[in-house]
Amino acid sequence: MEGLFSKVFRFKPSYLNNRIRQQHGCFTLHGGKYFFNVESKRPELFVKTNKMEECEPSLLKIKIKREHKEKLIEELALFGISEAVLFPEMEYQSKQIKEQFKRIF
Repeated sequence: MEGLFSKVFRFKPSYLNNRIRQQHGCFTLHGGKYFFNVESKRPELFVKTNKMEECEPSLLKIKIKREHKEKLIEELALFGISEAVLFPEMEYQSKQIKEQFKRIF
């Protein structure tokens, strides 16, 4: 069997599309490793990845309770962060415009 590989990797992609550019995104690659028997060439063992928090100190996992969702969305809007900002496609832009006009009229 080969050496062990079980980790979470973080990488920043080149900004190939508007959505990734708007979100200033970072991706994580979660992978495990199969170990094969040399003779039978069949998998013998699978080593799972570690938890994200244990691998990369700059990555955080934050769980938000359902009852706090609306308040958080309102607070993000105060900072100019909205669905239309994160998702620059036309459908999200029009959805935000409709919501704004609903409040006015």
